[in-house]
Amino acid sequence: FKMFPNPANGDRIYFSVTENATINVYNVLGKLIQSSEVTKSKNSINISEFSKGIYLVKINSGKQFITKKLIKN
Repeated sequence: FKMFPNPANGDRIYFSVTENATINVYNVLGKLIQSSEVTKSKNSINISEFSKGIYLVKINSGKQFITKKLIKN
């Protein structure tokens, strides 16, 4: 899985996925901010409502579970 751009300056982040996955975005306090499904064709999520800061992005495809850090500028 790849997530870009990171750090993010715009309103969307994109994912390079090989299979459908669930994206959960948490703030630094562990509160779930957003939950989305991504596929090969629908591979981005809207982060325009997010404040500047650091978020944890949990990517779950059923087979894999990955946590990445996202920085929004």
